[in-house]
Amino acid sequence: MDPKFAVLGPVQVRDSAGRRVSVGGPRPRALTCALVAEAGRVVSVDRLIGRVWGDEPPPAAVGNLYAYVSQLRKLLDPDRKGNAASGVISTTGSGYLLHATPAEVDASLFELLVERAESAPAATALENVNRALALWRGDPYVDLGDSPDLAGLTQPLVELRLRAFELRIGALLELGRTAPAATAARTLVREHPLREPYWRHLMLATYRDGHQADALAAYLECRRVLDHELGMSPDADTEALQTAILRRDPTLRPGLPEAVAVRSSAPARPADPPVGLEQLIGRNTQLTRIQEALQAMAAGTGWLMVLEGEAGIGKTRLAEATRDLAEAQGIRTVWSSAMRDLAAPPLWPWEQVLRTLGLPAPTAERPGDDPAAARFRLCQRIADAILEACRQQPLLIVLDDMQWADAPSLHVLRLLAAQLNRHRCVVVTTRRTGDDTVDPAVEATVGALDREHTVRRVPIPPLTPDQVGALLDRYASGAGVDPAGLHRRTGGNLFYLVELVRFYQGRAAVGVGVAVGEEVPTSVQAVVEQRHDLLPEDTRQVLRLAALGGQQLDLRVLAHATRLDPAAVVAALEPAQRSGLLRRDEETLRWHFAHDIARQALVSRIGPSERARLHGVLAESLEQVYGADSAEHLDDLAQHLFHTAHGTTSEHAFLACTRAADQARAWLAPDRAARHRERALAVLPAADQSDRRYRTLLALSEERGMAGDNGGSATAIADALALARAGHGDEHETVREAAERFASVTLWTWQLPAPTEAMVITALRTLLATPLSPAQRSTLLGALAQRLTFGGEDRGEVERLARLGVEIARELSTTPRCAARR
Repeated sequence: MDPKFAVLGPVQVRDSAGRRVSVGGPRPRALTCALVAEAGRVVSVDRLIGRVWGDEPPPAAVGNLYAYVSQLRKLLDPDRKGNAASGVISTTGSGYLLHATPAEVDASLFELLVERAESAPAATALENVNRALALWRGDPYVDLGDSPDLAGLTQPLVELRLRAFELRIGALLELGRTAPAATAARTLVREHPLREPYWRHLMLATYRDGHQADALAAYLECRRVLDHELGMSPDADTEALQTAILRRDPTLRPGLPEAVAVRSSAPARPADPPVGLEQLIGRNTQLTRIQEALQAMAAGTGWLMVLEGEAGIGKTRLAEATRDLAEAQGIRTVWSSAMRDLAAPPLWPWEQVLRTLGLPAPTAERPGDDPAAARFRLCQRIADAILEACRQQPLLIVLDDMQWADAPSLHVLRLLAAQLNRHRCVVVTTRRTGDDTVDPAVEATVGALDREHTVRRVPIPPLTPDQVGALLDRYASGAGVDPAGLHRRTGGNLFYLVELVRFYQGRAAVGVGVAVGEEVPTSVQAVVEQRHDLLPEDTRQVLRLAALGGQQLDLRVLAHATRLDPAAVVAALEPAQRSGLLRRDEETLRWHFAHDIARQALVSRIGPSERARLHGVLAESLEQVYGADSAEHLDDLAQHLFHTAHGTTSEHAFLACTRAADQARAWLAPDRAARHRERALAVLPAADQSDRRYRTLLALSEERGMAGDNGGSATAIADALALARAGHGDEHETVREAAERFASVTLWTWQLPAPTEAMVITALRTLLATPLSPAQRSTLLGALAQRLTFGGEDRGEVERLARLGVEIARELSTTPRCAARR
């Protein structure tokens, strides 16, 4: 009989008669999961609200919760009589309690079955583990959404599921069923290529199945993967197993003397490559265009190829294929990536390129009175250095994740694009589309690149139903999945397809079918999370702080934050180095995360409140170790103090973010300055309508404009104008100062929301009715004429104001700002 409560996938519930019932929408489903997760224990109302609504519950959350509980009671036990203390769900003074035995909850039953399999004879163990794995229908507790403590519920279950697969492989080998054991091991390796014990399972199972050469090939692939991904060699156990296979050690085949010939069997089909490293399906058009660009480069003409598409569509995979194609033709390749992280310095993608080419990174001049010109000269020197390098040999440069690049890096890209036609250089960049979080400066850059004849935009569309069928035929032909149904569910997105195909492979390996209509999970949790959970507790504690500190580890700050001496911090980090999460430069002895995704995965597992506390610890340690005024660490300090505020107001964070914004602006990084300035505004009290809010808004408008975000610049000016009018009236100097900024040419084509536009027009009209200098009046007339074009004013009035402004400007012998709009 199926368990009464199922949470290993989308929640399923059965009533007292064993009938499956629907618990309703997302909130009731989350409530059910929260109660099942702590079956047999009282769950407080506050805890339930946190799991159902997260950190921002609605005002009526308590009342809604009561209604959901009442509805769930009626579904689970429609014939219940008596008071609230009886039935499946009982009420206590502080919360609710769900009554359920371990056998009635699929997650608890799963744990019991795996525990029994650990010590049972092979046949019984195989039966228990197959029953356990059949309970899985998707991600555990998926209906809890982004609950902060979700990882604490799901991760142990995910790890235990992997242990169940290992037990199944062991039982199959013990029973002499070597072929299915090898198939199951191969599935584990595909899904978790960095887990070395799984490679040993595959080597042993393949060898016992009579395929020594394939077992040794598995060892070589293991060695290649570990070296490529982690810079590590296989451990002693893997090396010993490889040696034993080479020698045909009799102990590897229990009960079968080595002198006896290996049983006759059909030749083994070569193992499929891991999904994601396959020959590209459905990308012939894109590869043809890339090949044409590489051929043109050989003739001395360069190209900029922009590979663009939605998240997960396969942009990076196509860029990797381009790199492989170029290297096969003897072309030198350089790979760089932009990061969505304030910790990355300005021009970071190009610093990676220059470092790989063995070139020094140009340094910024003192900005002086013209920071824009200084930034332009710096970007041009970088572009010149790259173009000079490609005179020596053909060069392919890949810039991954262009959408996260900072404004100066985008300037370098534009400068390169304008000069590629005379150089043997191809630049391939990937760009995410359909994402509202992308910086407007990126969109502006793409628009500018379209005007360069060396630029080719290469859209990457979703796979068609036929191409989905080809993917299934190659990697999951035995899963019995309908390609059309799979295409409907995924929309042809390669990431979702690959994850689902992997899941089907795993289900097929354990003899469990799956229909496309079922809810199915992404195949695996992040590898870094799995490795993290195997580390000692003191290592995990240091890693949590290190992850929040950024890609590079600062041992002095970590030592202060953990109250350990530096030697003890190093000792705590060494297990993480051996696991591949961290690396240490043997020359500088500096520590850093092997991959930034590892750091991001660790950060995501820390709950919001704990994350804010740890940011506070790091901020205090930075100030104690380096001082509050350290320019080198100001960026990090501001970031930590902002996150420490955790949505509240903070004078300390405001001052740090303001100083960091000023510094970023001086360093010609306006996009970073704008982000710090936005954070400074966020930690000011809403009631603080002081001059510093006004000045912060004006600075933000300038920085957004320098970064190419004209719409954001206009919005910030409008906010400053409204603030000045509310605080000082319509005729104050600050009102005029803000209003004059709307005369900027860069804002002439940017329309504000109607209420804001009306406010700006009213302010301009009011100012023009006050005593002004001729220059001020000319400027404000031009601004008003421009805003009225968006406000639907009669064209005659617009032209009258513009002419008046021009006449005043001519009398002053100046170039009128409004002349261009006549």
